[in-house]
Amino acid sequence: SATGGGFTSIQVGEGSAGLDYRGLVAFDISSIPANAVIRSAKLQLVFLYESPTRAAAAPPLWLQVREATGPWSETTANWTSASSLRGNVLDVKGIDPTTSNTPYQFNVTNTVREWVEGSRLNYGFYLDFDLSSVTATSFLFASSEYTTNTSYRPKLVVEYELSPCATTPGCTSGDLIATEDTTLN
Repeated sequence: SATGGGFTSIQVGEGSAGLDYRGLVAFDISSIPANAVIRSAKLQLVFLYESPTRAAAAPPLWLQVREATGPWSETTANWTSASSLRGNVLDVKGIDPTTSNTPYQFNVTNTVREWVEGSRLNYGFYLDFDLSSVTATSFLFASSEYTTNTSYRPKLVVEYELSPCATTPGCTSGDLIATEDTTLN
């Protein structure tokens, strides 16, 4: 079970001979201020292509974005070690095999909010398909090493407002001082 660090794509699905492929992605969220009130957070992945290609009328495959449940490293993660990191499903999208080079966004707001608040540890996201929708095909998404078009790399798009309440006694959470958007690559 080889590691996937350094590849230009993240392969998710079922390959030849029944091999399962899953993905892990993580983002450093330390640039989001501690007094940020998270309004939305979306994981954006760009679908590159399907391998092998099924018939043109093939149904979509259902990609599940889950919270990763423990520490991992890009250089050492493999199917054996990563399978233990499979957390709860955060969002599911049907990936249409005819939509190459298309971004898909997944709602991960509650999880990112908990990471910023410090009530959960940030281990990133675990990607897999609903196994009932996968039969000897896998989808490839741009990874952080993708060079053909760097705008295709995974992104965490976070919208938040700054609240003085984290540092001001007697403040109510309705007292917001600024709205920010940040995109983490």
